[in-house]
Amino acid sequence: MSEIFILLAQFAKQQGASPINKFPGCWEPELPDGWRVAVNGHDVEMKSSDGKRVPGFHAFFWHAQSMAMALVTPMGGTTVGADTEDAICAALQKAVDKP
Repeated sequence: MSEIFILLAQFAKQQGASPINKFPGCWEPELPDGWRVAVNGHDVEMKSSDGKRVPGFHAFFWHAQSMAMALVTPMGGTTVGADTEDAICAALQKAVDKP
């Protein structure tokens, strides 16, 4: 399982968002450092609140002030932008560690 998804699962559990498919659409929690995420726990494509198309069982991350983004599953994913994976992991770790 990808490091991003492990941290995302920990954060979801802390936030009481598990299982993700209990939401009628995507789960869209706030993340630190300008990151946004839409997590689709359904087996069909869903749209985020701002219209981004998220495939089934995927999480789509994007940065509010850059072109950095990532589309991930528990098995891996694709990132755009230098150090995107590390930046997402750092933001998720901050969210998990937040009291």
